[in-house]
Amino acid sequence: MKRLPIILLVNAVFLFSSLITCYASSQKDYGAWWVDNYGALTEKEHPLVARVKTVFNHVLAAADKRANRYPKLVILRQVGDPWAICLPDGTVLLTQKAMEMCYQDVDKRTGDARLAFILGHELAHLAKDDFWHFAAFEAVQKFGSGKKAEMEIRELLFKTEDIKCTVHSMEIVRKKELQADSYGIIYASMAGYDPAVIVDTKGKNFFKEWVSQITGKVAYSDEQHPTPEQRAEFLLANIKSVRDVLDLFYFGVRLYQLARYEDALIFLEAFKEKFPCREVYNNLGLIHYQMAINYLAKCDRNRAYQYKLATVLDTETRAASFTLKGATRGDACPQMARFNEQIQDAIRDFKTACEKDTSYIPARVNLSSAMIMAGNYSGAMAVLDEALKLKKDDAGALSNRAVAMYLLGPSIKVDMFAQAIDILKEVVKKNNEFSDAAYNMARLLLERGRNAAAKENWKEFLNLESTGVYADIARQALGMEKEAIAGKKKPSPEFIEPSPVKLGDYDDKTEKQLAGLAKRDIELGIISGERYSGNNIRVLIMDFAVELVESPVKRKISVQEIISTYGEPRTIFNSPSGVNTWLYDSFALDVQDGAVIRAVYFAKDFI
Repeated sequence: MKRLPIILLVNAVFLFSSLITCYASSQKDYGAWWVDNYGALTEKEHPLVARVKTVFNHVLAAADKRANRYPKLVILRQVGDPWAICLPDGTVLLTQKAMEMCYQDVDKRTGDARLAFILGHELAHLAKDDFWHFAAFEAVQKFGSGKKAEMEIRELLFKTEDIKCTVHSMEIVRKKELQADSYGIIYASMAGYDPAVIVDTKGKNFFKEWVSQITGKVAYSDEQHPTPEQRAEFLLANIKSVRDVLDLFYFGVRLYQLARYEDALIFLEAFKEKFPCREVYNNLGLIHYQMAINYLAKCDRNRAYQYKLATVLDTETRAASFTLKGATRGDACPQMARFNEQIQDAIRDFKTACEKDTSYIPARVNLSSAMIMAGNYSGAMAVLDEALKLKKDDAGALSNRAVAMYLLGPSIKVDMFAQAIDILKEVVKKNNEFSDAAYNMARLLLERGRNAAAKENWKEFLNLESTGVYADIARQALGMEKEAIAGKKKPSPEFIEPSPVKLGDYDDKTEKQLAGLAKRDIELGIISGERYSGNNIRVLIMDFAVELVESPVKRKISVQEIISTYGEPRTIFNSPSGVNTWLYDSFALDVQDGAVIRAVYFAKDFI
């Protein structure tokens, strides 16, 4: 077949024309036609192709998708103008020139971010069923270039009596393109790419750079259409609007750490509406998970804490693993139905977090815990296999896999106790501060009647984790009275550095302390109040009372000094970022690289 020349006058990513929203279906609606006529660039032909496909897959994972089409990328052998369009069959077309331009005179990370935005823009059009920009591209192809082309295109677009379908006004088209910009930058950001590469407050404007490469300017010649400067300003406003709600995520994380699950759920759900990233879905899943544990514990505390399954809270945006014999019907305990509901919500959110990023380990570890909790041991093992392919020595994934393997054994009539114990021994050996494996090994040994070995592992667990419900269970297994040991623990004293804003009722002193911080109102369902931020300080006010204050620590304080002064924390929350949170009676500390970097203050009765 003879190859047709493409008249590249319009970049469909940044198109500003009023366009026909319906057009006759043709072969050009399908990626196969374009490949047949122009050819697809392969990894062997160009060194950037493999990298571009990786970026596309990352952005695709983060983007919204319609069930009736799954997006796919085709890079055409075109070295003319840079352009990208999406087709009704789900194909995203990108020219060789567009790919090369993204990486021209910049480092690879900057090129990745530029490309991520372009691809995100097209994926947004697919998600919203916007194919009018493809219709315009077809029109430009048909009528050629130059002043004559411009006049003929305008004649086609504005002679509405000659066409049998709806013509979008310029305002509608403008909004569609701005919407695609908005979603494109969010998709790219959720995939981990820096939005500042596209626009920033210092004058960076990738729109200008892109437009300067296009030989035809039909799409940019009408004064009623947004200019590159206007589009950049719009994107900056969207970026700022996301930053404006970041506090909702961080307060949601803190409320989760303080076991205020209902409140945490409200804050994170509100943040999700603006930025539905992998981290927020992971943390929402954890909230439902912990609520499920609480309901189960009301029915049977021993079952609720039979095993210590790994869970990971992502601070930057545990359960019984057993078959619930008879309990799934909801007739054994009135709380069981609520447990089932919450655990299914947790599984749903963890799966969404996994879909948002195919290399996100925390959500996979958490999903395996929820599946074990629900009695789906084979499903949990499949998820853990995925996690271990990403990181073969992940302690949480290995510990969970040992438990799932052990519990799966009876259903397939294979005793996997020995294999499970071997895995747990290896985890303990290589991760001497990971308490979950020691607890699970003690539990498995106890269930097999190996009491002496179990006793040693209970002691080892208590050396690693001396407070909390699991520590209480370990002491009970050792025959130690909870009151005789845990009861002697005195409440930790107040943190050495006082809160910059006093806790409690809002008064004149509070107002003075909050001076200079940015204020934002909170109206989230049953929660009302204000949130303040600035100078690395965050303050949460609920019902006219200061409930939570987060502030950097001024002096250098080591972990050893913290333990000698305040004792062991009630709980330690580990995070993929490397910042761990130590929870005490009236404050929490963020610890990184053996030093305290941030303090969180709250009232003692807040948790």
